[in-house]
Amino acid sequence: MKEKLQAVDPRTWTLLLAVATFVAAVAGLAIVWKSQDGIPPEVHEAAIDKVHELEDENGELQAQIDRLVDAYPEGAELASATALRKRQLRSNVRTSFNEELAVPKVAGTAWIDQAATVIGDVEIGRRVYVGPGASIRADEGQPFHIGDESNVQDNVVLHALQTSADGKKVGKNLVMVGEDGYGIYLGDRVSLAAGAVINGPVAIMDDTFVGMRAVVFRSVVGKGVVIEPGAVVLGVRIPDERYVPAGEVVSTQEDADDLPEVTDGYAYHDWNAATVRTHAQLADGYNGRRATEGLVSETPEGAVEAEGSGEETTDGHGSEPVAEEGETSVDEHATEPAESHDESGAPASETDAGHEEPDVALGDEPAAEEHG
Repeated sequence: MKEKLQAVDPRTWTLLLAVATFVAAVAGLAIVWKSQDGIPPEVHEAAIDKVHELEDENGELQAQIDRLVDAYPEGAELASATALRKRQLRSNVRTSFNEELAVPKVAGTAWIDQAATVIGDVEIGRRVYVGPGASIRADEGQPFHIGDESNVQDNVVLHALQTSADGKKVGKNLVMVGEDGYGIYLGDRVSLAAGAVINGPVAIMDDTFVGMRAVVFRSVVGKGVVIEPGAVVLGVRIPDERYVPAGEVVSTQEDADDLPEVTDGYAYHDWNAATVRTHAQLADGYNGRRATEGLVSETPEGAVEAEGSGEETTDGHGSEPVAEEGETSVDEHATEPAESHDESGAPASETDAGHEEPDVALGDEPAAEEHG
């Protein structure tokens, strides 16, 4: 017998040992399982019944939701749109250089495409159009202002250098418009064409066009300017009604002062007016309104105060305050745009000529009048 056992292949003993170990393990698990299965059968059955009851209640609740959605499809669309806007428009986050949170303030007649992102202390005026892929990120430099009837087209980037540190303003990274400092300031009827990059501190004044893939950094751009596609503007002040030829780099004030003037003979002198008209009507249309062409320059309706302003933050229609990171306040109850008038009753566009314009200057340069 001993000789027979010795004649067995060692690999066979290994296999037998493995099988025995597996059987022992299964038996042990069965014992442990049995020892833990001390729940009385009636308790186990009651728990199973409760699970089935909850499943039935959940099914009935879902059926009620489905009936409500069928009865009020517009309400379902509004809820979906509201949830989407909370993802699109959100506060900045607290950082070592900025402890204050702010949420975007958006006029009800503005249109923000569902593929765009707006973050932080950003004010967006009436009939503004923000296209797919646009990134308006005021979480480092802030605040941003986007004036009425401006447009921020596909894949445009707005970002600014850090404007606060240790609870104090970083003056060199602000652009001053009057007495107010901004990371980025866009006037009324400003067009930013697809792929443009605006890196503050920057001010771009009324009726200016910035072409496709153009770059503007640490600059003040005057009224009625055309920056053609691919041009680069760095650290200068461009006078009113000048144009920057396509692909040109303007990085000295001498070059900026020598830029050619926009005249009726200039090929693109009316480029911006057409672009503004198109995109303001797109904003109307996407918001489900009849397109209009009237100038709008009133304070944005439904705009809300950012957190930390000392006032309760609401959407202007009695909803709950917004104070947490990631939340947003927007006006979901937009109103029809209307032409603005001054105290004399004349349209604002007819009285602008007599209006005193604010000084505009980068934080580290003299006031605007010193630039002649």
